[in-house]
Amino acid sequence: MNRKAFTLIELLVVVAIIGILAAVGVVAYNGYTASAKANSSKANYKQYINYANSLLMKCHMGETKIELKVNTHSLPQTYNCSDAIQNFLNLLATHLGDYKKAKNPYRPDQPSFRAGAPGNTPSDLGYVDMWVVGSSPKAPINVSVMYKDGETLTSTITTCLAGGCDVQ
Repeated sequence: MNRKAFTLIELLVVVAIIGILAAVGVVAYNGYTASAKANSSKANYKQYINYANSLLMKCHMGETKIELKVNTHSLPQTYNCSDAIQNFLNLLATHLGDYKKAKNPYRPDQPSFRAGAPGNTPSDLGYVDMWVVGSSPKAPINVSVMYKDGETLTSTITTCLAGGCDVQ
């Protein structure tokens, strides 16, 4: 007898094997994407700290203002180095979100940078938050990012503007 077709059992075994491989692939893919989002959040955190430091260094070196573009159609906006640091953070947030189009890896419809204290809830994943402690132009800037649920990186930027680094 010449057999030309597969039996139902053979087809079920093949479908089961494909299902197992697909399940393993989906789990592995989810792990890779979660790791990529966490790493992207950490990279944003480091990049924004370096960017803020380099911009504020202009004030320390004697410049009186920092200009940042907030969109492609308008002139740059100005931060005066003698103003409160929160004004700089607000301008930086607009620059990164609206001009640079920096997106949150966990919520691509949202910017990745916020000028304010973090909420530390799962909905805050991926946001790099910078906020000021005090109102002096020399006030330190706190920086935080929740890169995984319950895991955060935090640091402080001590601003060194034209008046020096002595924080009062």
